[in-house]
Amino acid sequence: MNSSRTLDFTKRISRRGIQALYTFTPFKFLRAQRGETYTLVLAETAHHQLVGLSLRWRSESIKDKFLFNVPQGFPKTIVQPYEIYPVELTRGQSERYTFISKTHRWSYFPEYMEFSWEALHGGYYCAFGLVLLSSKEKNCPLVRECPIRNGTPCKYYFGPMAYSSLYNVYPLIRKKYEPPPDKGRNESLAAIRYESMPLVTLTYIPNGNYVAFIDGVQFLPKRARMFRYPSLFLKEGLGFRISHAPAIQFEFHKETLRELIRDRLNSKPILARWIRLKQQLYLDTDDDDGLVREGRGFTAFQRLDDVVKLALSKRSSPERAPSIVKAVSEAKVDDNLIDFASVLFVHSFTHLFLNWISARYGYGKGDFGYHLEHDKIQPTGFQKEGVRAFVFEMAVGGLGYLKSFEQDVKNKGKGILTEFLGSENQGIQKVLEFCEKRSERALRDLPTELNSFRSNDQVVNDLIDAILMAYTKSFDEPYVYPHVNSVRRAIVDAIAITSKNRSLMDDLLGKSPHCWDGCQLCVMLERDCNYPPFDQPFLVTNRLTADVIRILRQMVDSPVQIIPLKIGVEKEFLRFVSAARHTIDLISPWLSPEIVKALAEKAEENELSVRLITSRDITNKVHEESLRLLRDISNRIKVKVTQQLHAKGMLVDDVMLLTGSFNFTLSGLTSNVENLVVDFSLQGPRNFKKEFEALWTESQPLD
Repeated sequence: MNSSRTLDFTKRISRRGIQALYTFTPFKFLRAQRGETYTLVLAETAHHQLVGLSLRWRSESIKDKFLFNVPQGFPKTIVQPYEIYPVELTRGQSERYTFISKTHRWSYFPEYMEFSWEALHGGYYCAFGLVLLSSKEKNCPLVRECPIRNGTPCKYYFGPMAYSSLYNVYPLIRKKYEPPPDKGRNESLAAIRYESMPLVTLTYIPNGNYVAFIDGVQFLPKRARMFRYPSLFLKEGLGFRISHAPAIQFEFHKETLRELIRDRLNSKPILARWIRLKQQLYLDTDDDDGLVREGRGFTAFQRLDDVVKLALSKRSSPERAPSIVKAVSEAKVDDNLIDFASVLFVHSFTHLFLNWISARYGYGKGDFGYHLEHDKIQPTGFQKEGVRAFVFEMAVGGLGYLKSFEQDVKNKGKGILTEFLGSENQGIQKVLEFCEKRSERALRDLPTELNSFRSNDQVVNDLIDAILMAYTKSFDEPYVYPHVNSVRRAIVDAIAITSKNRSLMDDLLGKSPHCWDGCQLCVMLERDCNYPPFDQPFLVTNRLTADVIRILRQMVDSPVQIIPLKIGVEKEFLRFVSAARHTIDLISPWLSPEIVKALAEKAEENELSVRLITSRDITNKVHEESLRLLRDISNRIKVKVTQQLHAKGMLVDDVMLLTGSFNFTLSGLTSNVENLVVDFSLQGPRNFKKEFEALWTESQPLD
């Protein structure tokens, strides 16, 4: 996409891919020249009408145009223009672009915006976010309509302040990776178990589609005192789509992931307390669906600010502790906490893989993107139920790096996964554990570090006391503490901070723990994250991710589990079947009709290729009934029979193997004492596949 002003092509700015969306974000400065000239893109919004001047923000000629279902639940037109036309406002110009709300519904987006040289150079704003920017000095432009004003002039109308000092402008970028409907070219690379259950499967997808666009814009105040932060949605999304983009898909088995996280939260209460804290701050407790929706970071920080302010209050007492503090102290491990924790883990895990694969193959992360699908994440576009993470290349046909990873998994086996997961001495596991230990050490040493700054200056001593109280009195748990940004804001409100003491406060806060269960070292965020910066701290978890990755490393190192003399393997069978996405190859002398029906239903639901090798033994009446059923559904399940059959086993997607002494009958899976072997190695499933293919060739059709 290009930016041009009239016909002066010497000043044209050209950007490609995701960087174009950050560069050409509407309402964000492209240039600001010493307060004399301001250049920015002004686009039509979904909720405002432009008064006076007309606005032409893009070329009529476009590279692409398509509809996309945004999270609000309606289709939105996305355009990729050849050129974008910014507005240039210079001192002395009378040019003025005024956006006024169409409905006056007093929602969270601004009701009024004015873009002129006067407003950008020294504008006024509303503390409630109703007026984003105005050049009107004496009276708020909404003085006649505002339902919350308190007198004239309104005490919530502030200024003048330069636009560049008022807001950081962030694009609300939607990203979506869509696997192709035809799964024939997808290739399962490996799988990792948790105990005897499938946990996650890695799949290489060579030809999916990637969509990215700016849906809206959010304004984060820099120095302005605001109770509500403005945001708005564009009338047309500005973006692009890429076809034939390769990806690595991590598909987590939802129930197994929940069991793993439940076990970790119960075994380490400190993990549950950190997750409960972020859940209480970020999720809307009045929202029963518990969906993670972006844009809640502002409110979450305000809630945390209130907790810290109460801790600094001389009137604070245990009886006045807010509900957030009590919830963190109790940290009950319930289904809602587990679901939220799984969102944070999958998000953190994906970032870590993105960082590792960038370092491993030596290219820039700007060539890659990611997309998450989770039942508890507000959906973008259309998605199936389940938990999936896609890391993809943002280029038509790909760049070859993910193909190299696929080849490395084939040639080096799970050694490449071991390299990714690391150990106590190397890789991301070491980094994650180092971050946690460093934070605990900083918190433990904080009194000693700060007391060395004490002097005869009472303001300095009050500042030290406030910082120590914020970190030690905000929560009952000593190793759960507030974010440094909330500590800073609460202290500024509690103590009269002068410009002289502000630098000292920053130096003192520099001694505090900055890794708020996820920091820039262990989970690189900012522009590589799909969530806005003010949401990011609440949607990652260093501690839980480190703990789960340690378990994953153990599972990769020991991919085979043998369970002798086990009663009932039905749970394992059902989990393996539900994890299947491509193929199921099963061999058993006898079958029950219930097992056949379960396989047939799964084959139809996921368009699986299911093959069975069994016996023609009609002396077993239950098995005879199963054979009749298999003849009737031969279009969904391919069946062959052979003599002298005693082997039992089921291979799922060529990477997950379930074998043992049991037949795939009701009694064999539910009540008999059996031996069970689950094999998630690469060699075991390959050997089974090779022998199954040979026996399939030799066996006879059922009829």
